[in-house]
Amino acid sequence: MPISSFVASTRSVVRAVAASAAVAALVLAASGCGGGDREPGAPRTVDKRVAAEAEGHASEAAFAAQIRDYPRAEASMEKAIALRDDLPEWWFSIGLVRNRLGKKDEARTAYRRALALHEDRYDETSATSEIISQVYVLLVLNRESDARKLLEKASRKHPGDARLEEFSRSQGIDRLLADPEVRANQL
Repeated sequence: MPISSFVASTRSVVRAVAASAAVAALVLAASGCGGGDREPGAPRTVDKRVAAEAEGHASEAAFAAQIRDYPRAEASMEKAIALRDDLPEWWFSIGLVRNRLGKKDEARTAYRRALALHEDRYDETSATSEIISQVYVLLVLNRESDARKLLEKASRKHPGDARLEEFSRSQGIDRLLADPEVRANQL
């Protein structure tokens, strides 16, 4: 692999892990993670110390991925997931790292878990952002046909939804498939 390709693919993993950690941090913060009833689609409620420890491990994983220490990133994400196994963003992150380590079967398992959690979140909230997240995971799993069917079905179920209309109008699936970062993370 030419060094420029390696650098570009490494940057994609770093950005994806960091973005997943950031999204999960926002989800954790928004959920309150310390009591009260859980909002539909929010992560389960856990003690604030547990949530903070899990977030610390996820942040460590993002840093490790940034310096290309993928075994360390994997170990840190495993610790985060042991504390919070209900965040699809973290499952997706560990899938990216495992893919980078050449652990294709383990990456596939993690991506599938991320997909299932995004499906659960959609079932609870009907948030179309979860449909787009599912499409992305399906594309990384190399299931383009399923991604297209899901988007078509969601567009029929949510006519007039601006997010889905824009994603379809801008040929979001085709753009993602052409994206070198997505291609680098596909199984």
